Amino acid sequence: LLVLDTDSLRDDAFAFVRQRSAFSGELLVTAEVDDERLNQQFRIQCYPRSTPLRRVQVHLSEPLDSSPKWTIDGSETPLAASRVSASAATDDGGETWEIALPSPRSGPFVLNGRISGGFHQPTMLALASLPEADSQVGRLLVTRRGDRRATIEAADLTPIPVDTFQAGEYVPVLGKYRYEPSHSVRVRLAPEPVAARVTGARATAARNETGDRGGAEAWIWRHELETQVALDGSASHLARLRIENQGRGRFAVSLPSQAELKEIRVAGVAVMVTPSESDDSQWLVELPAGERWPVIEVAFVSQYPRLRDRVGLQPVAATFDLPVLETVWRLHLPPNFAVDSQTASIAPSLRWRRAVRELLFGAESSPLSEMDALALPLPEPIEPPSTESPGVELASTESPAESNATRAEEGPNPATVVTADPVGPWETALNNPENKLHWHAVERLLSNDEATTTTIRLVHLPTRRAFGWAALLMAAAIGWRIARTRMSVLAA
Repeated sequence: LLVLDTDSLRDDAFAFVRQRSAFSGELLVTAEVDDERLNQQFRIQCYPRSTPLRRVQVHLSEPLDSSPKWTIDGSETPLAASRVSASAATDDGGETWEIALPSPRSGPFVLNGRISGGFHQPTMLALASLPEADSQVGRLLVTRRGDRRATIEAADLTPIPVDTFQAGEYVPVLGKYRYEPSHSVRVRLAPEPVAARVTGARATAARNETGDRGGAEAWIWRHELETQVALDGSASHLARLRIENQGRGRFAVSLPSQAELKEIRVAGVAVMVTPSESDDSQWLVELPAGERWPVIEVAFVSQYPRLRDRVGLQPVAATFDLPVLETVWRLHLPPNFAVDSQTASIAPSLRWRRAVRELLFGAESSPLSEMDALALPLPEPIEPPSTESPGVELASTESPAESNATRAEEGPNPATVVTADPVGPWETALNNPENKLHWHAVERLLSNDEATTTTIRLVHLPTRRAFGWAALLMAAAIGWRIARTRMSVLAA
């Protein structure tokens, strides 16, 4: 700069200022709730318009306890960054960072910032803005990992749809919003307590009726309980759970006191399970990450009284801290046993005919071969709910009780692997040569209140037939004796 007339030059005639580079920006702030921690990420897409950018100022709406780590897309090398004094930054609170780029940028590039802290009390989220940008748009995405949820409190946020994901994937999204970076927007995130563990049929039924998922974002569409009972009363059970998971990390399985766990399988593979510190009969099962429709199998055994001429059996059912929409109990009986016709679901007018027929000729049943018993067909799974708009999935997902109105912690215990010999649901019975053929299957659709109270009464067919024929012969003998007596009287 050359000045010729210095005499007429005033002290405030001119000043040196740094030329501002014109650019626009898109900001995505992601807040991830990870149980006891809150992780924040700032993704800033910059679009230079004229002169190359050498540095970028980023204003955060809330002061931070520590310095964010700033990087540029494609590199993990931290960038040089410094706080700008309050007088040079905006006066609406928060703090401003000036980030030096490793080289001048004339094309689009992405800045990334990360910071993590504890999440034990309500926390103000730091929203990002670009004080020197010509135009900018901001988005906020709140997600979670684990079982803890959070409440989002803000007045100036506009909800927007969540991006479409591939089939079978889930995204544990608590909310996605648009905000104006040029405005003063404050967002408060308050942690919710981890949902109390719910066990028992009545607790599960109450959650179904209210549509409450208890923060789980997972539910059981169908619980298929297969039970096979041997003559000595030993029973093998297989609980097959068809689950829809939208972000739940794990769930609890509780067994009745008379049951013994054999193994838990995910997609047919035995997995590691962790016993609960507070309850020896409760096990914690990790759900497969990224799979929306997992199938979990719980194999366990129990002991019924020895099967005699007449006996009643109730389901030995596991309970879960997830809502259960439908429970089916399929009971497989050994040869020569059938459901008592007096408790069968048939019309009363036909019940006596069936009872007489069973007394004389035995119960009607469809025998199963040995191979059939080893691989019994299962009911068709319930069709999962379809999305009206396949291209967009909204951030607020409804539970099955809301979307389908027609259908009705764990301390650091050592991880335990159930290593017992694989016990399929039919192995005990099929190892007995007397029980290899003619198994009978009885299926009942149970409500949640009936999951542990339903009783199926069985009868021993040979014993019943013996009593039936004995009663028939006795009735015939009495009739013959009466007829003979009458004939003698008439003859006299």
